[in-house]
Amino acid sequence: MNWGDSFRRAAEGGSDYDPPDGRYTVKIVDAGAFRARSGGQKEWCKVKLQIVGGDEAGNQFEDFGPAGDHGGASFDFMVERLLGYGLTGIEGFEDIEDLNAAMEDQLIGREADIGVVHKDKYRNVNVFGSRTSGVSDIPTEDPKPNGEQRQAASFADAAKTDDGPTPF
Repeated sequence: MNWGDSFRRAAEGGSDYDPPDGRYTVKIVDAGAFRARSGGQKEWCKVKLQIVGGDEAGNQFEDFGPAGDHGGASFDFMVERLLGYGLTGIEGFEDIEDLNAAMEDQLIGREADIGVVHKDKYRNVNVFGSRTSGVSDIPTEDPKPNGEQRQAASFADAAKTDDGPTPF
């Protein structure tokens, strides 16, 4: 999908997009936590995801869930997904504002590998892992004496060697 198609879809209310069941690589384009306007007692969070590859590329949808214990296990599942998206430092969170700031600072711009499964009328998102966009954690050279290590831009770059063909 090109930019123009994405723009027109958004203008037509593209936020209703619901991805089909499957595995996706997504980019986190927005994230935050907030209190509900109705009564302001329940706390929620959402992570806006954009699919970055395949037939569904360019489509955006939200992973939405409780940011407070509303009863049931859904809060635990949302926290697990946030950690999978790359949220850290949770031991220092005192309130919803801390969570919101951390989500904005730490998650926006990251890429994640997710799975989407629908059951009954609900969409379930499973997070398999995440990374900073465009940066691989695969080293390309031996560590320097000071411990620094240059990072590969991709797996293909990391796999390059001067040792001849790959043995597998």
